[in-house]
Amino acid sequence: MDNLNVSNNFVYFSSKESAVEYFKNAKKPFLIMFYTEWCPDCQEMKIIFENIANLYDKQCIFTKVTVDEHPEIGKAFEIRAVPTLFFIFNNFLVDKIVGYLTELELKNAINNFLNIIYPPQNNDFSYSKYSKSLV
Repeated sequence: MDNLNVSNNFVYFSSKESAVEYFKNAKKPFLIMFYTEWCPDCQEMKIIFENIANLYDKQCIFTKVTVDEHPEIGKAFEIRAVPTLFFIFNNFLVDKIVGYLTELELKNAINNFLNIIYPPQNNDFSYSKYSKSLV
């Protein structure tokens, strides 16, 4: 895949096409944090996001996208405010959170996401609740 960099539990994209291609082929749930370098809440949450990525690296793939450096990716995902988190599974947007989250709130959001896609009693993910395919 062109324009793709994998480092320290994170996948980095430099184009919309590389992101879309990766989502189509990802074998694990995916979390994306959209942010900017000039946003104080983004900078604080970026540190939290990176630390939590180490806790969940076996269950999820993590990525960060700086919308100032990659405006075409931000535009493709209709990012209107930062920080914004996308929770993606099998190429479907399962959840989206806009705004700052504490470490506990982010952990709870990830756990809720994992419980939606891997329910404790039933391992069947239902797409009927999620209408927006990413591709």
